Parts: sequence; C-alpha cells; structure tokens
Amino acid sequence: MYTSRYTKKFRIHEDVIVLYNTITSAIDVVDSDVLSEEEKLGTSGNEELLAYLSDRGYIYSSEQDELDLIQQLYTGYDRFKREIRPLIFYIVLTYRCDLACDYCFQSSAKALDGSIDTSHLSALFKAMDQIRERFPDTRSRPVVALFGGEPLLRQNVGLVKEIFREVAERGWVNGPIISNGVSLDAHLPTFERFRPSGIQVTIDGPEEIHNQRRHTNSYGGTFHTIVENINRAIEAGIKMGIRTNLDDRNIHCLPDLVDLAERQGWIDRETVELSLAPVHERACGGFQEDERHDIIFDQVLVAMSQLPKLKRWSLDGWSSVHHFQRLLHEGKAFIPRFDHCEAAVGKSFHLDGYGHIYSCIEACGMPELAAGRYVPELEFFPLYDEMRNRSVMNIEGCTHCGYSLVCGGGCALQAIFDKRELLTPSCANTDASIRRYVEFHYVK
Repeated sequence: MYTSRYTKKFRIHEDVIVLYNTITSAIDVVDSDVLSEEEKLGTSGNEELLAYLSDRGYIYSSEQDELDLIQQLYTGYDRFKREIRPLIFYIVLTYRCDLACDYCFQSSAKALDGSIDTSHLSALFKAMDQIRERFPDTRSRPVVALFGGEPLLRQNVGLVKEIFREVAERGWVNGPIISNGVSLDAHLPTFERFRPSGIQVTIDGPEEIHNQRRHTNSYGGTFHTIVENINRAIEAGIKMGIRTNLDDRNIHCLPDLVDLAERQGWIDRETVELSLAPVHERACGGFQEDERHDIIFDQVLVAMSQLPKLKRWSLDGWSSVHHFQRLLHEGKAFIPRFDHCEAAVGKSFHLDGYGHIYSCIEACGMPELAAGRYVPELEFFPLYDEMRNRSVMNIEGCTHCGYSLVCGGGCALQAIFDKRELLTPSCANTDASIRRYVEFHYVK
C-alpha cells in the first residue's frame, strides 16, 4: 500500500485529523490518524476503511498507480484546454487612467500614450481571426474582454459600444471588464444592450480610507461616485465583482467594509461577488512579499472569526487558499491545477495600442515581456511558447510536491522578475496558509 504524497493531514484536535487530497479534492474529518500505521490497514476487518481511503485517493496500491492517474488526468485536461477552454482576447484600450491610486502596479505604464481608437478595430479583429485559425480544435466561442489602464474612460463610450457591437455580430461573448468604476455610468446604456459577463471594481473600505488610496490626480475622492455606479449597474442586471485590496493601512477597516456592504445590499445579492486580496508592490507580487501577505491573511481570519458575514468574501487574492475555500463551500471537486493561470494555458491574448500581444495580464505595458505582436503582421515571440508550455508536469520542483496541483507551479512572471529559470516553481507559503485556514474553519 502507498500513501499518496498529495494527501495532506492537519491535526485540529488531539485525536481529530483533517485529510485533504489535492488530486481528488477529497476532504474528510477523521477521529484519528488512520494513515499513521499503514500495515494495519491491510489486516482483516479493515476492508471497508481501506476501500473508502482508496476511493477518496488517500492511498493506492503503488506509487505507479498514482502516477498513472495523474497522467490520465493531465491527458484529459490537455484535451479540455484544446477543445473547451475558449480563446480570450483582452483589448487593452489604453494605459491611461483617471485615478492615481497609491499602490498601482501599472504606474510606469501610465506614461504610455498608445491608446486604441476605432481606426484600430479592423486590425484588432483581423488579428483575433488569425489567432483563431491557430486553434482549430477549440469549439467554444471566443471571449472579448476589456482592460487598461482604465478601459471605461468617458471618451471611450463610442469605442466600447463599437467593440461590443462587433462582438455580438460575430456571435462571440462579451467578457469581463476590469475598471475603477468612476465612469461606469456613462457606459451602462451599452452594457444594458450588450451584456458583459461581469465588471470588477475596487472599494478599499469606508469613504475616508478609500479616498486616501483611490483618488484622482488632484486627490479628489471617488468613493461616492463608485458606490453609486456599482448600484446603478446592479439595478441594470449587470454582474459585479467588488474587490478590496488590503495592506497594513486598511486591514483594520474590515468591520466597516462589512457594514458598507450590508447598507448597500451587496451581501445578499447573488449577482455581486465580493473578494479580498493583498496589495502587490509590483505585477504579480514577489517572493519578498510573502511574509507581509501572511500577516494580512492572519488578520483577515481573525476578522472573519469575529464577523461571520465577512465569510461572504472570497479569498481569491490567496489563490491556493481560495481553491480550498471553494472546495469546502461549493462541495464539488475541481480539475487539478496543472498550470497556474491563463498565461500558461496559452489561450489568453492581450492586445494593446502599440501592436503588442501579451500572454499575462500583469505584463501589459512592459514590451520586453510581450509574447508577440499583431502590427505590422501577426507574429509570436519565443516567450509565448515558453509560457504556455510551463506546467507542473515539466517544472522539476513540482514533480514531488504535494501542493503542486493546487498552486500550478506558481507565477511564471515572478520567476522572470526574480531572475530565475522559467521552469522553476514560484512557491508561496501554501502549506502554512492552508493550515491556518483549516484551523480557522474547523477549530471552534
């Protein structure tokens, strides 16, 4: 008998263990450490327990059986990527922004003047058509999303409408939009006609705190404008994501955040997705930030224990914990995470006004990290293939890690920024973070 390296054990009381298998997504609370004495499991009288543990993926007849299962799952996932995962085209309308947020990781990109206008649209959609030809097996409709800078500037109303009209005429999908929400109201007539799949905006706490962090270039407050625009969009039937970026300057405001969401009626809205994330000092963060993010995470858990309604917020800023959180609350298994993000999937393309194509959303505005270009003609650079071929199946440090199928090898951009080889893992404190969440959830 072989105990899976992907089986994690968390002791929550003296004789109570939480078992978690990162291949099968199984989670069980057991009265004792049933895996501590493997030789006893094979003795007479333990057949039912042995069958259960095997069915849940905690044990196998041999290590090879587990390796064969992983290869089988990866083969199925690879087919899913090729045939089902849609192509996602992010149009980076501009790198300009009408806000001057204190912690913006795109601050250097704001100096870039290359913005897209209607004259660029034919080249954009031509490039999308050419990219589609490279993926003949994909059966899903392409998705077109908007990104910036700030894509929903008031001067972009006509442009956004034209993009959404073209997408609708093609029978494609109008995808998500990441916006600061300041001029969202100006675009609502377009969104009521051509529905995006969702719009994400940021509220960083109560009015005073939010306005200190997310203000205009002249330090004007944005809180009331954004809150009003969120509510207008909700009433128009648009799915909204409301994200709060946390650091040591606003972590104490979580009770006020809950109070705000209650007063606005966001907590009880099925069309509103609430989430928390730590502030990154640079795109995709860095290894030196892990300790600070752990401190913020601990404070979030303390606040959740004191404010039960805060559990309504997802922890998607801590991706491995968010994966475990969804398993607990949605009660269904997920495909193991063989790659970390859309950049590694290789079907996500960010096209900007300079003719650049980026695989990674957070690399936008850094030409040295472009994956290709579509002007004067479509061309992909070696980085594109290097990124999309990065998975836990070929990252040496992941092959024997029990958490690799939860973190997907970590962020490739971090590996590049920290001058490491692309095919090395970017490991966060996954084990410690999930352990803390298990203790928070189960220990009363």
